[in-house]
Amino acid sequence: MDVTKWISEVLTQAPPAWVLWLGVSVAMLNFLVALLSFLFNKTNERRKRLNSVQDEFWFRKIAAPFFIEPYLLFLTNQQAAFESISVKDLAATTTRKKCVGAFLAEFRQAKKAVRCRLNFLKAADADTFKEISEALRDLDDKVTLFCARNSDVTDLDPAEHATKDDVIAQFEETILRSISTMKSSHRKLADA
Repeated sequence: MDVTKWISEVLTQAPPAWVLWLGVSVAMLNFLVALLSFLFNKTNERRKRLNSVQDEFWFRKIAAPFFIEPYLLFLTNQQAAFESISVKDLAATTTRKKCVGAFLAEFRQAKKAVRCRLNFLKAADADTFKEISEALRDLDDKVTLFCARNSDVTDLDPAEHATKDDVIAQFEETILRSISTMKSSHRKLADA
């Protein structure tokens, strides 16, 4: 048998119907996979671009320098200032009152500046604003109780008191709570 004759016979015969359907099915499946892949890549690319804008612009350019860094600096500076006055031997009542009063005045002034910046978070993320406001309020309560006790304020409830260790623990809890809250807020913004 001649090979050329055999090839021409095979090429002139119509293929069986199942071969045609198989070819069409594979082509349609290939087209569908390519289309879905294209749509998935477009959606993924758009989401990454949006996350980049959220992370790069909103968090790194606005939130971090405007609120987060000053807030954490406030907490660490005030904790250091508190520890320095709380370890001093303040034997004289007038010296103790003056030192504690000066710390409380400085703490409240610095807190007021941070509180103004905190309003920025209300627009960005109300849940983060609420959480950090509560942490700051709890810290203020402990500091005020400690300072009131050490300033010999007489109209205090005897059940309410705060020791030096209570206030230091509250500073540390506030820092950890704030960092945790801001991390989850950033993650929520990045996933949006």
